[in-house]
Amino acid sequence: MIDDGLSRGYINDHTGRIKRIWKWAVSQELVPPATYQALATSI
Repeated sequence: MIDDGLSRGYINDHTGRIKRIWKWAVSQELVPPATYQALATSI
């Protein structure tokens, strides 16, 4: 995204949106909680 010239704020917004999607998926029991935890610690 940086190479595409996107701003830091724009990238942070997108990253946060992706994290919220995974968090929602865990709350709906669509994916195991370990998946979200692994993603949250790697970002």
